[in-house]
Amino acid sequence: MKKNKFLSTQYIMVFALVSITLLQIYWLYANYEYKQEQFELNVKKALYGFRSDYKKIQIKKISKKLPIYQYDLEHWLKSSQIPQHEQIRDLFLELKMLSDDVLLSYIEIYNLLKSNLEDVGIKQNFEFTLKSQNKTYHETKNFQNIENESVMLFQIPLYPEKRLGQIPVLYLYFPKIHNKFIFSTLFEALLTLIILSVIIYIYFQTLGKYQKQKKITEVKNDFINNMTHELKTPIASIFLASQMLNEPKVNEKLELRKKYLDLIQSENKKLQNLVEKILQAAKWQKESFEVQREYFSLNELIEEVSKPFYLLANEKKIDFQVDTLIKDFEYYGDKFLLNQAIQNLLDNAFKYGIKGEKDKIMLKITQNHQFIEISVKDFGDGLTLDEQVHIFEQFYRVPKGNVHDVKGFGLGLYFVKNIIEAHNGFVKIFSDKGKGSEFILYLPLL
Repeated sequence: MKKNKFLSTQYIMVFALVSITLLQIYWLYANYEYKQEQFELNVKKALYGFRSDYKKIQIKKISKKLPIYQYDLEHWLKSSQIPQHEQIRDLFLELKMLSDDVLLSYIEIYNLLKSNLEDVGIKQNFEFTLKSQNKTYHETKNFQNIENESVMLFQIPLYPEKRLGQIPVLYLYFPKIHNKFIFSTLFEALLTLIILSVIIYIYFQTLGKYQKQKKITEVKNDFINNMTHELKTPIASIFLASQMLNEPKVNEKLELRKKYLDLIQSENKKLQNLVEKILQAAKWQKESFEVQREYFSLNELIEEVSKPFYLLANEKKIDFQVDTLIKDFEYYGDKFLLNQAIQNLLDNAFKYGIKGEKDKIMLKITQNHQFIEISVKDFGDGLTLDEQVHIFEQFYRVPKGNVHDVKGFGLGLYFVKNIIEAHNGFVKIFSDKGKGSEFILYLPLL
């Protein structure tokens, strides 16, 4: 139920992230479109202003020459027999407005365009041409590059109300204007990307912490189950032995009484060792412990550690091979802690590295110019890559469901790693599932 709820929460969070991302993309696109539309409106507004100003300037030019125009017109009308004098006068003036002597120059048109564009907030470079159907009046030198660009082309006729002649039309475009829209939304896009990255980071951080907390809870529960299993047997044995000692018949027989007292003492020692391991783990977790260094023989250390395991190997019919240094070496370190580390490796090998037939365990020590290498190798079930990653973690045990066929708290390899690192060394594991494992302790030469 909890797993399904967690998956549902994950799906909802992923859906929310995707929705926010798509919404932000849509918003950026809409913002891009809005800026483009606003730009087009501003350009059209500027062009209408340009046409109005253009006509005002032309009217001023015409007004200066109006007496000449009026004289020519009146002279022509008097010599003609056409009754529609007023209409003809208007058409005559329209034709005069199209004449070259009242058209604005290139510089005048450029400055007038620039001024009207700046009035609406447009300061981009532009290209233009003023032309009629059969004639080009003015044109910027790069206007023809429009064929090589994907641009918005604006146009406006200068005299839309005129009835005669070729009407000049102004064509205008802005080179690389799309880059302006892209760059203008770049800040919003960057800010959106940062916000989305933060949200995604927080999401995965939360998810990672949840997974870590979940794993810690599982490890804690597994540790409690293992501890309960480990403590239950000696406590039960002590309880039964103490009950038997209360029996009068047992007290009458010294041998039987000694047997139960030895059992109580043995089980009490087991309890003491278990508590010591837990306290030691807590100590190593909170603070670094001191290494009591001394010079000692490495071959002697290997012989001391391996001695109890020879008996166990004979009992379980395991081929136990021990290789010491050809030339003994005096190492400067904590002999007791290193003894514990090697003992834990051997203990694990005898617990987990046997299959029941033709079992073999190897303990080997070698020396090179950098390290003392102590290797413990078995040919048991081995470990997966995921198990190898977590094998040195405190309280970690290879998952086997609720089966507790092998006792332990998951502290042995954690102790090994801490002991070797306290000697400025490190531990490596080489393992293949189904083929066994090899643990190598690397102790630096001082």
